[in-house]
Amino acid sequence: PYVSAGIGVGLNSARNYNVNILPPFTTFSNQFTNERNTSFSYKVGLGVDYEVATHVRVGVGYRFADFGRVQLGNASINQVPTLNNLSQSHLYTNEVLGQITVVI
Repeated sequence: PYVSAGIGVGLNSARNYNVNILPPFTTFSNQFTNERNTSFSYKVGLGVDYEVATHVRVGVGYRFADFGRVQLGNASINQVPTLNNLSQSHLYTNEVLGQITVVI
């Protein structure tokens, strides 16, 4: 069995947002500028490795990570600023890990 943990900095970038409106020019939509955020980040995990043969191990684990805030920049419609914002306060990931290790 193992436990893992880590802390760091999340460098998150949201860019190239666009809206596909069909048919064209039937409505207006906010356009957002690109944005970068720097946030506190951490991860925790646990798992188990099992030796199935002299030089072969298999393992399974789980890892959760929080990469911090992600958001797009200022919004506008036809270059007129609006008070809209697209953001997510935390970008989470949940991962299930599997491995096969061959020791040479």
